[in-house]
Amino acid sequence: MLTMTMKRLQMNLKFLGYYDGEIDGIKGSKTLDAIKRFQSDHNLEVDGIAGQKTIDCIRAIIVDIQTKLGVTVDGVAGEETTNAYNSNEVINWDNIKYFKKSEFNCPCCGYNITELEIVKICEKVREHFGSPAHVTSGTRCIPHNKEVGGVENSRHTRGKAVDMYVEGVGGGELLNYLQSLVNAGELRYTYRISSNGNACHFDIY
Repeated sequence: MLTMTMKRLQMNLKFLGYYDGEIDGIKGSKTLDAIKRFQSDHNLEVDGIAGQKTIDCIRAIIVDIQTKLGVTVDGVAGEETTNAYNSNEVINWDNIKYFKKSEFNCPCCGYNITELEIVKICEKVREHFGSPAHVTSGTRCIPHNKEVGGVENSRHTRGKAVDMYVEGVGGGELLNYLQSLVNAGELRYTYRISSNGNACHFDIY
């Protein structure tokens, strides 16, 4: 059984965007609220108690992030993990014209390691059609990917996939353009998410 001190729990919840208090090891109202919000977002019993299921879920998300960042994998978002995440300019948002970083966040926890290469493709799609483009799925944490029926090891969990539609553009037209990028070697794969929908999936190697 894996345990987690209150300080480490606070560090992890703060890293994931649920806790904004001091890392003091005291289970005050902010810590309790952060635990409950995390539990609610991850379909856990909302009791404010950091039991084994809650700890395991938090650790799984942190371990996945650490693995992708190439830092020590210990399930604790300490200084090494936080610094690597903040300095790992997977996305240099100053150079992104049409999209905000939050558009690529995992909807359940804010996890975001979307790679610059695929964001540039999003920009290219937006420029090509001259119409606003909307991301329906960017980075996914592993629990959320399972929840939405994503395949195991989905590129969404690695920041290498995006689902998107473009205002005023049919799904077939968008797919044709994305397929041309596949043919040009700029994308790995693309498909229309539903036969009559306007959104398409595309990903990189």
